[in-house]
Amino acid sequence: MEIRLLEKEDDLEVLPKYIKEWVQHFPENDYIIVFLYLNKQLQCVAPFLLEKKKVFFSFSATFLRFTGFSEFNDFIFLKNDINKDNCYKAIFEYLFLNVSFDLISLGKIRGDSYLFWYLKKSIWGKYLSFSTEVPFNVLCEGMNSNNLKTQKKFMNKFKKNYDYQFHYYSGNKPETLLNEVINIYLKQYDYLSTEKHAKRFNIFSNDNFINFINKIFHDENTIVYFISVDEKIITYDISFLHGRELIRWNSGYDPDFAKSRPLYIQISELFSYLQEKSEVKYFCWGNGGYPWKFQWTRNFHSLYEFEMPNLSSKKMAFLKSIFKYIEISKRLGLYYRLFYP
Repeated sequence: MEIRLLEKEDDLEVLPKYIKEWVQHFPENDYIIVFLYLNKQLQCVAPFLLEKKKVFFSFSATFLRFTGFSEFNDFIFLKNDINKDNCYKAIFEYLFLNVSFDLISLGKIRGDSYLFWYLKKSIWGKYLSFSTEVPFNVLCEGMNSNNLKTQKKFMNKFKKNYDYQFHYYSGNKPETLLNEVINIYLKQYDYLSTEKHAKRFNIFSNDNFINFINKIFHDENTIVYFISVDEKIITYDISFLHGRELIRWNSGYDPDFAKSRPLYIQISELFSYLQEKSEVKYFCWGNGGYPWKFQWTRNFHSLYEFEMPNLSSKKMAFLKSIFKYIEISKRLGLYYRLFYP
């Protein structure tokens, strides 16, 4: 096996579009993108970045993280018949021998993924920790029966009050759609911040991120569906199609319609629509095991984090020698978990 890092612009062409665009729109990041070859054929890509942050007073450490834009993280295998164990082993060995970092911190690892299994059965398995649930629906099973009565109640009331349309787009979309979606998101953001006093991160506050989304927005696998009343969007979802799984990423609604529960109508219409699309088998609600998601399903994936110190790093060896002799407070619980899991 041969391993090398991203070196030139041409290397970007072999990356999935969402990673390629991410690298191009955020060039300030310190990327470590690993290419693994077998018999001169590219077999696997592992996309990382290095991030420096303070961890203890003025003490900073360098974290090795996944990069790109994804609800779930793993290495990207380009060949189906490759030995994944050998790939993981070779790439991790390369990282520890050739890349300078203090901690490896990999998030959004699905419990049913090969990466989770590889780490769990290794001597590093103790550094895996549960993060959150990701609810999903198997479309042929329908929705949670406990939610049907509530769903029909809001559906009937909404139909009585509004003449609405359901829209579903893949591939090319109306030119103004992204701006309309962002406007709804920002209107909801202001409403939640002022009326509900909910602290949320504004994902559309960064121009580079908006430009990045614009680049992938019209892809065939970027799915946008929404409800409109009088030709105005009142609620929307942006999802991504991965194989036969539709993964929900971002949603928003017009606060003027909040009491009408437009999400119920949108999801109900979506499920009816997807029943006729054989290429979609699963609907994933996105990261976060919020109670309202479980009103729709009993199924869920588990997400894990992998956090392990690089003990060949002088900083980590120094920290471990300190924490060995001091009482670990709750504030330092992270470090206790890292060094003594």
